[in-house]
Amino acid sequence: HYFQKIDNMRMDLDKMAYLFFQGGDVEVQLIRPEINIAPVQCPLMRLIRAEQMLFCSAEGHIMLLGIFFRNEMPPEIIVKIKVQQCAVHIKEDIFDFIKRYLVQHCNSLKRLVMMKIIVTFFSGSSALRKMKRLLVTGSSGFLGWNICNLVKKEWCIYGTVFSHPVAVDGVNILRIDLTDFKETKKMFSEIRPDAVIHTAAAASPNYCQTYKEESHRINVDASIHLAGLCADLDIPFVFVSTDLVFNGLNAPYREEDPVAPVNMYAEQKVLAEEGILKRYPKAAVCRTALMYGFGSPVSGSFLQPLLTAMRDGKDVRLFVDEFRNPLSAQAAVQGIFIALKKVKGVLHLGGRERVSRYDFGRLTAEIFGIPGAKLIPCLQKDLAMAAPRAPDVTLDCSKAYALGFSPQTLREEITRLASCIKVK
Repeated sequence: HYFQKIDNMRMDLDKMAYLFFQGGDVEVQLIRPEINIAPVQCPLMRLIRAEQMLFCSAEGHIMLLGIFFRNEMPPEIIVKIKVQQCAVHIKEDIFDFIKRYLVQHCNSLKRLVMMKIIVTFFSGSSALRKMKRLLVTGSSGFLGWNICNLVKKEWCIYGTVFSHPVAVDGVNILRIDLTDFKETKKMFSEIRPDAVIHTAAAASPNYCQTYKEESHRINVDASIHLAGLCADLDIPFVFVSTDLVFNGLNAPYREEDPVAPVNMYAEQKVLAEEGILKRYPKAAVCRTALMYGFGSPVSGSFLQPLLTAMRDGKDVRLFVDEFRNPLSAQAAVQGIFIALKKVKGVLHLGGRERVSRYDFGRLTAEIFGIPGAKLIPCLQKDLAMAAPRAPDVTLDCSKAYALGFSPQTLREEITRLASCIKVK
């Protein structure tokens, strides 16, 4: 590719022009090779030779384009681009882009004629070349945060946040309101994800019961819109639903059993499930049981406050008449990726044991060595709550087990967590 003659252009031999693409923003810097730049400011590690530009991004999420100007006539522009799968894509032809850049930013040069472009693409290891882009909504939430941290070495992850923005090492965080359909569609066109896992939600049953319209927009409308965008691209889409879609009178529940929500949160999840599968029959709907495990900086599971209260000697009231099969975050992520690869339709993901909240608390106190924990058994009717609660929503996970889902026992999972969790 050649550019036509551009007059009034000249650049010193020892100068470079670098363009940095990060999060869709463009930053232009003119840098002398001998200047030392801190890694936090620039992913450039070392310029081995003037004609062999070598770039390294510490996290592998920045696409770096370097242009080196020779003094010979006609000058050659050697362009080497380190391209990771997670790099932001240039929306125009690379050569047109470089030409526009030169015209706009290099007007101090005297003569630049018949510039020849040599483009070399680097993607590091073969693993990086195969890395696909995964969009995870709700990355600051409990499940989304765990997904990002557990699979970021296998996927190039873009995580959305909104009300609770957080940084996740090795993940491209995007702040966006998913109920803004125009902005969401724009995000899709820029990221071009290879798969989507939708965890973002207004997940408090009491909140949804009180703020029906606000929660409907994110729990139902945004979810169906995301399914439509995935349908347009024909890419895998996983929607995270809940065991609460059942009324709790006929457990354990299989995927084919009729739903019967008893509160607004569960009703919204049912509406989302139906709308998603109607809009995109290839989508996977994962109904997850009560989850526990490591929490994000802004969103933990019920386990952390339970541990803290027990250690502090506070009274802890736990239901003896509410039953579920709790699921660790790590096991939930395993199941979700099984669904991403193998499932069209509904899949149940739950732990191996059916327990009450009270029994869960007793086992946790035993494993964490808190013999003096003040656990007080109570009934659902003893606590006044905005949202009604189902008594037993234990899930039958036989379908997931047949596909390779293999959660550990509750004792094994809590024992594993006990070796890692620090109670504050």
